[in-house]
Amino acid sequence: IFRVEFQEGSPTQTLMYAFDLSGTDYMDINPEEDFELLPYDQVFVRNLPDYHLQEMVKLEGEVIYPGDYALLNRSETLADLIQRAGGITDRAFLNGATLYRSNENKGLVTISLEQALNKPSSYDNIALKAGDILSIPSKDQTVTIYLNGTKIQKYGMLTSAEDGKIIVPFSGTKSAKWYINEYANGFYSKSRRGSVTVEYSNGYVAGSNGFLGMYNYPDVEMGSEIRMQKRENKEKKEKEEKENRVDINEIFATTVGAITTSLTLILLIQQINQ
Repeated sequence: IFRVEFQEGSPTQTLMYAFDLSGTDYMDINPEEDFELLPYDQVFVRNLPDYHLQEMVKLEGEVIYPGDYALLNRSETLADLIQRAGGITDRAFLNGATLYRSNENKGLVTISLEQALNKPSSYDNIALKAGDILSIPSKDQTVTIYLNGTKIQKYGMLTSAEDGKIIVPFSGTKSAKWYINEYANGFYSKSRRGSVTVEYSNGYVAGSNGFLGMYNYPDVEMGSEIRMQKRENKEKKEKEEKENRVDINEIFATTVGAITTSLTLILLIQQINQ
């Protein structure tokens, strides 16, 4: 209990009173004999050290026993939870596993569950927090290719070429270039080959790198999405820049004209008043 003590002619003082009520039968407390509260007193009842309610996480998808689980301690990891759930099924797609963390509004956390299970000491085997949702999907034996920058888009083989995409079978771990050539008729001449990216099912994105027109493209895994950009039309870009360019001389001429008009009106009004 924190109490402010007022004494005439002296500064106020804050006093503290501590009570141990463990083992007390609260029905036997006599208000007339016990500590009497005064106005402005502040009473605090502390929790026991390390006391907390169950902290729950959710496990979804291809495990033997999916569902809600209470964390047994604050250092329980992804691998620990999977073990408690009986392990993964033979349909589990570990590279597509995702972890959603609502704690602190973090959202999607990119992880490699395969690395976490194969090497529990790895950084991917992170400790879980209350509210976490771990999802392990089934194997997705497809690849999505967005057609922007491909010859399919160029020659209008599909109606929605600008935003179009095709879904093709996963044909093994091969480069993004191989999939574009095999299923999208190759690169359009104005495509930006260095912009090719592969987004994996767990949210990780790998980009291309190159030098002097020679590019190294990322590998494609099951469930991946391949994207790239197309070079902007040079004439169109120059036209847009010209239209958006501010003409300083035009602004100056307009401003001077407005000022001249205002001065003329003022002089006319003065002559009328005279």
